[in-house]
Amino acid sequence: MIFDNFNFIHKYLNDSEVIDKFISENKFASGKININSHIHAIGLAYETKDQEDLLWEAHRKYIDLHYIIEGEELIHVANINKMEASNDYQDDYQLFKGEPDQQILLKAGDFILLYPHEVHKTSITFEEQCAVRKYVFKLPFTN
Repeated sequence: MIFDNFNFIHKYLNDSEVIDKFISENKFASGKININSHIHAIGLAYETKDQEDLLWEAHRKYIDLHYIIEGEELIHVANINKMEASNDYQDDYQLFKGEPDQQILLKAGDFILLYPHEVHKTSITFEEQCAVRKYVFKLPFTN
């Protein structure tokens, strides 16, 4: 997991210029957007929720880059070895049960990189429910 302000994304990603260019040249749009042959973005707009109403998830093929455009949300993160799978893996998605190892507050301008071994629960209300607009960039994972 890497958490920082988006101004420093270039320190962590080789493809940061592609993502930065996409954000600066495009208005926010909901849904899946193909950026190039190996990176796509998912534009999301929603109200944060109580953590009890949300699910833990993890992926195997992609690293998730969550970038907050507007609002704030709490993200819970846990190591996959400490979690219990609650369904079978399919379509690069698996659900889990367990408790967080860490809690990260993401505000507008912040990002978090989540790797396949990091189970995460996003969209959690921090102090007050709020509207969030963000992109989740899917970056191919090679180990």
